[in-house]
Amino acid sequence: EPGVNNVELSTSLRYVAVDPALSRDQVLALSPELFQPLAPLDNYGFSTQTFWFVGEIHNRTHPQSEWILLLEYPLLDHLDLYVESASGEVQQLTSGDREPFARRYFAHRHFSFPVTVPAGEPVKLALRVSSESSVQVPLRLVTPLALAEINYLGPLGMGLLYGVLQAQAA
Repeated sequence: EPGVNNVELSTSLRYVAVDPALSRDQVLALSPELFQPLAPLDNYGFSTQTFWFVGEIHNRTHPQSEWILLLEYPLLDHLDLYVESASGEVQQLTSGDREPFARRYFAHRHFSFPVTVPAGEPVKLALRVSSESSVQVPLRLVTPLALAEINYLGPLGMGLLYGVLQAQAA
């Protein structure tokens, strides 16, 4: 909708934990009953399995077609995002904390992927996550302006908090 610049994706996606050897096509061919709603707090604990988060997003009327998929947990080893347009074209984007920071799509503390969501067209997402650390996957779709606001307001709030704590300690 116009005016919405920040969309929580927990209701739009489902997930499955599978053997790391399975490909995107093999995962998408699995029975829909194997996929579960996202976990509370987006925390999946420690696991040797690979997690796939899949779903379809729609931009019904928003004039902004360029969005950013923001994954707000910086301790994931390997991430592969597959974005499938309405025409069937698939784009693969890779990130993770095992990748050099310079290879990130945006110089940001969280993993951020560019995603084009044209008005009136569905876009399918499939995110592959594997990690030796705890798997947490808080996902949002934000506009570039919303990401700039997050970058500005987040550190500002932390600065205010630390200022108050410092004043109380004195």
